[in-house]
Amino acid sequence: MLRLLMIVCFIASSSFAQEWKRYTAANSGLVSDLVYDITVTRDGILWAGTGAGLASFNGTVWTTYDTVNSPLPDPYITALAADTNGVIWIGMGYAGVARLSNGVWTHYHSANSDLPHNTIFDITIGPDNTPWFATERGVVNYNGTVWKNIAPIMVEPRSRAVAFDRTGVLWMGTYDAPDFRGYMEYLKGDSLWFTILSKLDIISTHPWCMAPLNDSTMFVGTGNGLAEVVNGRWTIFHKQDSPLPSNGIRALASVGDTMLIGTASGYCELSGETWKVVLPSEGGLPNDVITDIAVDRMGNRWLATAASGIVVHKPGGIVTQRRDHAGPPDEFVLHQNYPNPFNPRTTITFTVQNSGPATLKIFDAIGREVAELMNEQLTAGVQYRRNFDAGHLAGGMYLARLTSGPMTQYRKMVLLK
Repeated sequence: MLRLLMIVCFIASSSFAQEWKRYTAANSGLVSDLVYDITVTRDGILWAGTGAGLASFNGTVWTTYDTVNSPLPDPYITALAADTNGVIWIGMGYAGVARLSNGVWTHYHSANSDLPHNTIFDITIGPDNTPWFATERGVVNYNGTVWKNIAPIMVEPRSRAVAFDRTGVLWMGTYDAPDFRGYMEYLKGDSLWFTILSKLDIISTHPWCMAPLNDSTMFVGTGNGLAEVVNGRWTIFHKQDSPLPSNGIRALASVGDTMLIGTASGYCELSGETWKVVLPSEGGLPNDVITDIAVDRMGNRWLATAASGIVVHKPGGIVTQRRDHAGPPDEFVLHQNYPNPFNPRTTITFTVQNSGPATLKIFDAIGREVAELMNEQLTAGVQYRRNFDAGHLAGGMYLARLTSGPMTQYRKMVLLK
């Protein structure tokens, strides 16, 4: 069925200065410009999975996690999701799944759990607040105790995307390895059914992404076009017959009655019959593939890209989070060293609440100072990192002490020799 469309093209102008902002590894704490996935927690914290580790951003301070300063087992972060309790689920390219909750890390992989494969492509949180994972060997759910693998309808399933619609049906973008045919599978309770994409004029190996718009409408992004599914009826959009700037649809999200669409060469917003299209180099959009989209509680659109960092955009102007107190929102924190126990090197990270002089010193078990790692002026809200080499010290317990003004924190460290 043909649809009448109104097209609004954004033209670069000075007004974009307030509507677009870009974060890169060069101008922020983002660990890499290669960003695979992003998510925003209920309290407004942005999390970014990159090709070189994990990063979080609270609107002021960036915090980074990699294989050196944290228990993160693999820096290649391919998928992220946050549950309603603020737990961060981290999918990796080669090491399975990590769970981060209140600073505590848990690692799941195919050798210590029923995770079917260590390559994770997507994560979604279900209505019961449990995570579902799209892996190289199908879809699996973990309820905190039991891993449940979804019985495949094909010989060799390769799952790439998972998402729930507003009625509680799980949509699974999958393809069959022997013939590379793309499927959309659906799961509701114990009922499993599917759609073959090639029968819908979508010649694509598999869906890349899905997102609900309302109770009756789901959008599906593929390598060969966009689909709008209303009560089971599919309408297909291609670059050739719609305002889409590209047939490669890698990212979808919704805000209100508007669908946000990230493509291989541009960004779109579709509201009813009205398309708004932003092409590369217009406004603040880089010429790059949009890999993911997340919306924060202020309505800001966060766009992850394949090589250009993260762009935040909001029509009418980006809205920053309000703080209930004056001054820097940061905490005085001395993080636990990693690794711990260690032999002979370890890394210590920390932030200070107020700018000014600070010291980081190491003491042995009877209180003797054995090292001064830092004695300098620090800036509030910046995450600092110092390496400690204890190769010249005897094995045993040591204390790291961070002092800034009237505040002091200690951490126990164990040197194994």
